[in-house]
Amino acid sequence: SLKHTAIQLVAAVLLSGCIGPLNEMIEQKYPTTTAAKAANAVGADRWIPDILPTDATDIHEVHNIDSNITWGCFKTSDMDTVRSTLRRSKAQEGHGPIDRGPTGIFRDFSWWPDSMHSPNIEFWDTKGSLTSTFSGFLIHVGIDAKAGIVCFYGTN
Repeated sequence: SLKHTAIQLVAAVLLSGCIGPLNEMIEQKYPTTTAAKAANAVGADRWIPDILPTDATDIHEVHNIDSNITWGCFKTSDMDTVRSTLRRSKAQEGHGPIDRGPTGIFRDFSWWPDSMHSPNIEFWDTKGSLTSTFSGFLIHVGIDAKAGIVCFYGTN
């Protein structure tokens, strides 16, 4: 019927803003540090801060182009290099949750571990020295050494 078709059309248009081309959440995945760097996704003016050690794998990054918020995680066995990079950038070390992670309708962000919102997670933060995508960008980094996962959350 015409009414049924109209309802389907309206639903499709509304959902396209949540999961289609009008979505403001952009997600990328890279198998290795080499792949992420080859895609020009790491460093100054990029969504992934320059904290990836050479052995990083399973790199996930999602950002909201409207709010300028970014989340990402990667696996590594080289936590010492990550910590050294953070110390060189004058990041402050502590403990506490970094963020609950990205959320979205019909999206699977299961790669963001629950440990990142634990009050006991190793926590680092720095203002603008890891990436200068936006002036005043604040990056929080969580390290779950037992699981071999490092995650970051950035906001301005």
